[in-house]
Amino acid sequence: MDRVLQYAEIYPERTRAIQRVKYAIKAGKLKRPPACEVCGKVGKVDGHHEDYTKPLDVMWLCRSCHLQLRDDSWIEKGKRMRAHKKIVN
Repeated sequence: MDRVLQYAEIYPERTRAIQRVKYAIKAGKLKRPPACEVCGKVGKVDGHHEDYTKPLDVMWLCRSCHLQLRDDSWIEKGKRMRAHKKIVN
């Protein structure tokens, strides 16, 4: 079996969320920002889902910040920063 299909079977919610983001970007309903939401680094950013049931609610992170999500304290920091941004905007 193809590895992509295996992954989709193991993680169906994640796969659907990623597909929805890709489609929304292509359709112009969602725009990938030019910089990381956490560190501000300009360049390619990845969409990170905190909740796959909300596929278009993504945090845009550079690769290094996205990899730091393995650290639980960083996840809490990211959530606080995101909540702050919603209050400010």
